[in-house]
Amino acid sequence: MRERSARRRDRRGGESAARTVRFGISVALTLWISLGCSDVDRVRWRARWGDADAQIALAQAYRDGNGVSRSGAEAERWYREAAEQERTDAAVALAQLYASGDLVPADPDRALHWFEVAAEKGDAAEKQALAERLFAGDGVRADPVAGLTWLRRAAEGGSPEATLAVARAYLEGRGTLRDFGEAADWFQKSAEQGNADAQNQLGLLYTNDFGPARDFQVAARWFRAAAEQGHPEAALNLATLIARGLGQDPDAAEAFRWTLRAAETGNAAAEMRVGELYEKGEGVAADAAQARHWYGSAAEHGSGPAALRLADLLEQGTYGTPDESEVARWLLVAAEAGDRDAQARLGERYAEGRGVSSDPAEAFRWTMAAAEQGHAAAMNSVGQFYARGTGTKQDFEEAAKWFRRASDAGDIDGHFNFAMATFQGDGVRKDEREGREMLSKAAEAGQHDAQYILGGLLFLGRGGKKDEGEGLRWIQSAAKAGQRSAQAMLGGLYEVGRGVHPDHALAHAWFALAAQRGDASAAQKRDRLAGTLTPAERRRSEALQAEVRAGLAG
Repeated sequence: MRERSARRRDRRGGESAARTVRFGISVALTLWISLGCSDVDRVRWRARWGDADAQIALAQAYRDGNGVSRSGAEAERWYREAAEQERTDAAVALAQLYASGDLVPADPDRALHWFEVAAEKGDAAEKQALAERLFAGDGVRADPVAGLTWLRRAAEGGSPEATLAVARAYLEGRGTLRDFGEAADWFQKSAEQGNADAQNQLGLLYTNDFGPARDFQVAARWFRAAAEQGHPEAALNLATLIARGLGQDPDAAEAFRWTLRAAETGNAAAEMRVGELYEKGEGVAADAAQARHWYGSAAEHGSGPAALRLADLLEQGTYGTPDESEVARWLLVAAEAGDRDAQARLGERYAEGRGVSSDPAEAFRWTMAAAEQGHAAAMNSVGQFYARGTGTKQDFEEAAKWFRRASDAGDIDGHFNFAMATFQGDGVRKDEREGREMLSKAAEAGQHDAQYILGGLLFLGRGGKKDEGEGLRWIQSAAKAGQRSAQAMLGGLYEVGRGVHPDHALAHAWFALAAQRGDASAAQKRDRLAGTLTPAERRRSEALQAEVRAGLAG
């Protein structure tokens, strides 16, 4: 027993000595660190002794090159040391290192592992952040199904933001098939938490056949709840229900009040609607000045349709003699907002120098913008720019391409121009027969230039069978529609009696009509024939001119 007791005393003495040594080393290290080390060295020693804060600070220093050379390996090492001590912020930082591929090779799988570690230990915000990464494939492999799982966990953890995000995921089909019933349930939860966006969206679900049964009264209740929190879209939706009498008696004045409330928040759609209500006098006394104010405010907030409507009202003279520069200014706002009609009209104004300085390049740019959005008439105009070399380099192949596109889009002028390109071989293979057939279709559709050209081809027998009678019919049709070249040609036919009986009175009338449209040669022929007419022939000429002008005016 004495031996065992001695051994125990020796062991205790040894342990005490070891503790004394360790303590002495610790004190020595502390003194050394405090007296002779740099800041980074001090942090490094604390990190080596397991201080998680120091490990994170040292990792950040290596990541940023703060006091040390940048090193991905060292940053990775020290973030991992801290993360393994269940430091969520270190796990996130380590995951971000793998996700970015900045200092270490990108590794989506390792990034996901550490994001998941952080999400498991972290709060709802960490879970939602991971969900969004999985939806977007941001630094990890995209996995929308897993994203929705994490999003639901965040929502079930009490996050209002995640609750709304889950509802939207089911509505949009993110990570799942679209499920309006589930979406409605989650929007309901979010709406009951007081979220105005959810209240508005829930109201929308009650106005259609998806999700819960359609119920305009319930929809109005949720729209009102959101609107009373200042949600402009909800106020506008509520106004729509009230105006249409859905779920309640229609009340134009009440609808106007809610629309105005939405507009006063700066919501462009609501401002435009208020402008419309003032213009039409619905729910409020008609007031053109107020309409102008609200259209202008909506346009300033980015509403292309409002800017276009204001330009229309100004151009129509609603506010007095049109100010062409102001019309052009609002067309520009609408065009910059992406309105293709405004772009096409602005292109015309730059081509004509109306309200803006004439600028062929700008005319081409805006017309092209409209054409690229599918504006059929603008497609034809782009073809004309290329054919003439106006505002861009002349290119008959490009011209023919755009004429074809306009034709395919249903623009009759584009069809005519593509027919002419085909007949003449401008930018496409020349084919007179096919070109004439295309002209025939354009003429039958009422394109007056096509009627004139087709009439001439029928007289000459170009591109097909000669038929002066049919040619005369098309020339007369175009002339009566005001096509001045057709009027001048018809005057010449009556003067010489080709295809018709000679008739100087009718020849004089048609030359006069062409002259009134700016044909100088026709004016000379009119004057030459005038001295040969009898009083009766002059009266016949004047009667025909009056008849044609009346037809055009009608």
